[in-house]
Amino acid sequence: MTLYESLSQEIYDQNLNLIERDLIGLQGAIIGDTIYIDDELSIYSKNEVLRHELEHHYTNTANLMFAPKSLQNKVELLAERRSIFKLVPLDKLIELCLNGVSDENELSFLFEVKVEFLYKALKFYQGVFGNRFKYKGMIINFLPFSITE
Repeated sequence: MTLYESLSQEIYDQNLNLIERDLIGLQGAIIGDTIYIDDELSIYSKNEVLRHELEHHYTNTANLMFAPKSLQNKVELLAERRSIFKLVPLDKLIELCLNGVSDENELSFLFEVKVEFLYKALKFYQGVFGNRFKYKGMIINFLPFSITE
């Protein structure tokens, strides 16, 4: 099952609707019980946007369209962080790297996200953990990126 199929199933399991259409300037949005996604996006972009909108579903209970910008920014940041944890989980990243996958294009392919999203995830993890940290017996360096046992 592809990531897109898995996300579509999760949307269905949450009793949400999914509509793909031209959104004219938006990539996606959740309004009520419907997730809208721009039908012109690449499959990897759709994966990223669907995950992001699902995270809004899980964490937000109010319409923030007219909320203060600072609150909107906090909600967006929360959805983005949760999306990173779900789309590029640290354990899977470590597993892939230890199994010889180190090329960003190959990692992007295996995670089914754009390379830019992979970079964003690595930068996020670096911000959380620092340039170098120990995790489950592994030494993870972000500058340059490497994982050693």
